[in-house]
Amino acid sequence: MRGLALDAGAAMKSGGVDGVRVGERPRLGLVLSGGAARGIAHIGVLAVLEEAGIRPDLIVGTSAGALVGSLAAAGISATRIAAWAQTIRWSALARPVMSRAGLMSNDRLGRFLERVLPCRTFEALPVPFACIATDLETFEPVILWSGDVASAVRASCALPGIIVPVERDGRLLIDGGVAEAAPAAVARLLGADVVVAVNVNASYRRGARPTHMFAILAQTYFTLGRAAERLAAERADVLVTPDVGDIGVDELHRGSDLLRAGEEAARAALPRIRSLVEQTVEPPAEPGLVREAA
Repeated sequence: MRGLALDAGAAMKSGGVDGVRVGERPRLGLVLSGGAARGIAHIGVLAVLEEAGIRPDLIVGTSAGALVGSLAAAGISATRIAAWAQTIRWSALARPVMSRAGLMSNDRLGRFLERVLPCRTFEALPVPFACIATDLETFEPVILWSGDVASAVRASCALPGIIVPVERDGRLLIDGGVAEAAPAAVARLLGADVVVAVNVNASYRRGARPTHMFAILAQTYFTLGRAAERLAAERADVLVTPDVGDIGVDELHRGSDLLRAGEEAARAALPRIRSLVEQTVEPPAEPGLVREAA
């Protein structure tokens, strides 16, 4: 996890990796990958977890996963998020700009979040949330989890070459998927005992042919990152992979199909998730001792 900016005090604030709570329910961390329009499938996963009464104790998201994750962490229901997802268009999130740094600005995404989020800072969110961006100078992943939420999500969603980089806290930031596409290890760093990762880029099939510059660049970017994405997601206890291989990364109009795919994948994984979150945290074994079975 080289390059992740997280101080010790911040780690303790969320429980941290050392905050073991013996005999309590394990902390559930939900990790949401990038994937542009395919990120709508994350909402279907959230809907199934809500229906089952399973609520994440912390959420970590990259790119599209950061957008969906910020809304969920603010306490907005999956039903309401799904309603937005099925009506929103790219023009509501980004606009063309004359810039050598990118073709578009996602400042409209920031304004959308400022309008719909009931709280604007990470510290005020009901559910601890972090999103991942990439430092354009060092190409190292950066955890964003303090201060303004909207600018952090914008940075995590700044697809290189397409979206103009976002400056935040003196850093020039781009899409988190460049450095950490499915950050399961980040969830553990922030205190999760059980990690459920949702990867919406696990499958590609013929048929999702890109038809314009944005789709070509975006699909190329996500394809190049698939190996790293799989490696990052494998650090999770449960990996949820919605079957969206035939849906292009630009196809927002297929929201219903994406929601359904997320729901189906989550239902298939639900027994395993439930069994893990219903356990209790065991104390670490003392050196040299072997714990006997009861």
